[in-house]
Amino acid sequence: SMPVAKPLFCLGIKDPFPPVSPRDRLRRELYMAILQEMLFSDAGVFYNDLFDRGLVSQGLSYDFTVETGCALYDLTGEADDPEAVFDAFLAYMDRRHREGFTAEEFEHSRRIQYADFVTSFDAAEDGGALGAQPPAHYTGQMQVGDYWQGYDRWLWLRAEGELPAGL
Repeated sequence: SMPVAKPLFCLGIKDPFPPVSPRDRLRRELYMAILQEMLFSDAGVFYNDLFDRGLVSQGLSYDFTVETGCALYDLTGEADDPEAVFDAFLAYMDRRHREGFTAEEFEHSRRIQYADFVTSFDAAEDGGALGAQPPAHYTGQMQVGDYWQGYDRWLWLRAEGELPAGL
């Protein structure tokens, strides 16, 4: 007999305040990449808890999309019981909201995202960053280096609540 695939689930969360300017869209994409790494990576607590309990198959996919006028977050995977995954997601998000993140978690995730960015230049002929047309929200007098320059400190200040909401 042929194996049957598990049902797919996709949790989508609309960002109620999509950034307007190209630089703000880029900034939001950057800090969401770091946040999602802290929350949902395969090495993280959430994924490993779900996997150990048999709620998900190997690997979760997570992404942030930001375009003119809209932004959303999504978490996708395979699960026999998507409702149990959703319940675990809500409980985990509540706990992370109450407990926050450590500087070490932030730095670890920031370094992973930075490494991913740098290695994206390795194979331009295979669609790497240098071989690809930059997304529209990256253009407009912005340089490739703007993606990281100065944002590491800005992001941690934002995470610590030292900057006003919406920045």
